Amino acid sequence: MTHTYKNILVGLDGSNQSEIALRKALGFAKETGAKLFLANVVDTSPISSFASRSETYEDLEDPKVMSALEDYRRFIKDEGYENVELLVEYGSPREMMAETLPKKYNIDLIMVGATGMGAVNRVFMGSVAEYITRNAITDVTVVRTPSFETVEPIRAV
Repeated sequence: MTHTYKNILVGLDGSNQSEIALRKALGFAKETGAKLFLANVVDTSPISSFASRSETYEDLEDPKVMSALEDYRRFIKDEGYENVELLVEYGSPREMMAETLPKKYNIDLIMVGATGMGAVNRVFMGSVAEYITRNAITDVTVVRTPSFETVEPIRAV
């Protein structure tokens, strides 16, 4: 019996690996008709000590985050697909991607790049990707691309 994915969550952090994961997720979605959820999770732990009590995390939002997600939506539309939702969330990227968002949006597949924007990302699987593979409440695909393979970026940095 074959399982057809209906809701695919893609973690996007602006890294080349996350854009490659997006391209692969788009291929899955086109084959199955799944809805794509493009998520950028703003890690609030480094800023929580700097935010005043009157500020919310949304007040600290970087307009570049939504702009990047809109670029990804345009890319998907240009590829002939429109079943997509953009998510900007606040909290721990690990927990949001592995547990919170899959529950909230009935996600049945999470797709992430093997490494992200962190240091030493070419040697080890990224800590967020590793956490997701160990703790996710649903299926996970970790996209790994050889360092010698070049891919045209989806958005200009």
